[in-house]
Amino acid sequence: MQFENIAGLTNAHLGCFWQSLGADWPHVEDAAPIEPTFERFDEEQLWAPDIFKLRVSSERASRIRVRDEKRSAMIQVQRDRLHYNWVGSGQEYPRYEAVLPKYRELAKQFSEFLQARGLGPLRPNQWELTYVNNILQGTVWDTPADWPRVLPGLLGNVTAASTAAFENVGGTWRYEIAPRAGRLHVELTHVRVGAASGPHALRLVLTARGPADGIDAVFAGLNKGHTAIVTMFSEITSQAAHAFWERVVWAQ
Repeated sequence: MQFENIAGLTNAHLGCFWQSLGADWPHVEDAAPIEPTFERFDEEQLWAPDIFKLRVSSERASRIRVRDEKRSAMIQVQRDRLHYNWVGSGQEYPRYEAVLPKYRELAKQFSEFLQARGLGPLRPNQWELTYVNNILQGTVWDTPADWPRVLPGLLGNVTAASTAAFENVGGTWRYEIAPRAGRLHVELTHVRVGAASGPHALRLVLTARGPADGIDAVFAGLNKGHTAIVTMFSEITSQAAHAFWERVVWAQ
């Protein structure tokens, strides 16, 4: 979630919060803060391109990233954000229903931490949920010509050309979660996983984000975002891909 900037939250406080998480979270590192992001629905926002913004500041405030013993889960905290991520490699995504209570407890713990130190209440203003899907070469695709058959809802007949061979594709799509409850961002890129020599994959990133005026609105928004992401993934991927993934799950 994103919340109103807590000016009094220092790096020392972030370190204290890490310690309060206990022995289950032994790994910590600093990172540059994430820029604030707001989903708006005016005409200017609707047609605005996605632009990278670089923030230059004399502030020393940072973001901390805390990982559990297995390095499969990560908590991120900064002055205006609290994230809970799954970062397991080569493992199946945990169920949303299993992760949500953990995030709810984390938000409660962080809110109590702020109150105990006189830093004021937590005032959320945006909810956010992201799924990252690496579709590896050799599973449901072998060459770029196969991609439209994996993602017909995005790519259609993109390979149809008689004078050239299709090599690559990438793009972003934005959808309103009606009625103006949020926005779903879909990003497709061709990547190599893990390293420059790693396996080829289609990376499909689905991010749902929307406004929130309190902690209850955050969790209501997360539920809407989850529904939007699951529905979108199902509708843009092919039945053949669904059948393959179902066979893989049953074989495990």
